[in-house]
Amino acid sequence: MNINNEQLWVRVAKKVRAWARLNSIWAVHFNSGSCNGCDIEILATLTPRYDVERFGIKLEGSPRHADVLIVTGPVTRQAR
Repeated sequence: MNINNEQLWVRVAKKVRAWARLNSIWAVHFNSGSCNGCDIEILATLTPRYDVERFGIKLEGSPRHADVLIVTGPVTRQAR
């Protein structure tokens, strides 16, 4: 049974890797009141030093077009 679980994880990882190669991830950044330190670290990944766009990750301005929501700060009812 343990071998089947490992094989399942390998198959799932291969499918995710194949999907990531074909599709690029678009992310939207939402600040819910953090201390700017988190924002600087996330937005620093877009600079030429780290350049995540070469992997297909793009920062999108609209949540309708984004695949991933990156939230910095506390998530509360007030931030809805």
